[in-house]
Amino acid sequence: FSFDGVDDYFDIGTIDNQSTLTISAWMNSDDLTSTQCIISDGTSTNVGYRLEFGRTNETFSWVHVGSVVSTATASAITTTGTWHNIIVIRTGSTGNWTIAYYVDGVAWGSTTGITTDPDTTPDNTALGSRGDGTGLYFNGKMSNVAMWNSDQTANVSTIYNNGRPADLTSLSPVAWWRMGEDAFASIASPTA
Repeated sequence: FSFDGVDDYFDIGTIDNQSTLTISAWMNSDDLTSTQCIISDGTSTNVGYRLEFGRTNETFSWVHVGSVVSTATASAITTTGTWHNIIVIRTGSTGNWTIAYYVDGVAWGSTTGITTDPDTTPDNTALGSRGDGTGLYFNGKMSNVAMWNSDQTANVSTIYNNGRPADLTSLSPVAWWRMGEDAFASIASPTA
């Protein structure tokens, strides 16, 4: 699906997960330097989770409770027009969280010992903007966004699938939006 970076996003309702969480997305960004949401739960200040790209050039950021708690520079993403798979895995428990990043099937950094807990207030979730649809719009293409309420570290290679989006049914995601030519949502139906 193509996002214009101005006002396009999918409102996917409330999909909260305040503990272990894995998110995978295929992205092809047209802008490497502007802060853009890939997926976000919440508003600008009430954030359960938000995966951003471009806050700093070619950098992925993880936000919760309105603050960036983890970043990973994805130096593999230096040009526009190329598809990449990003997987972010949050593990831990109250007062002790870890965020791990994988880009194109390769570990790309992690942050451990995060003491700030995610906001537990259920909020709206969106693909391509803040959860409430009020900015940080994604500029480019996105496909095959999936979410699990489990640690999928052991399945990173399967999810990446040698650079080609795979059928993730056997991994039982709690939500999966294909957004391609044969677009369908296997769990929740997105609306634009």
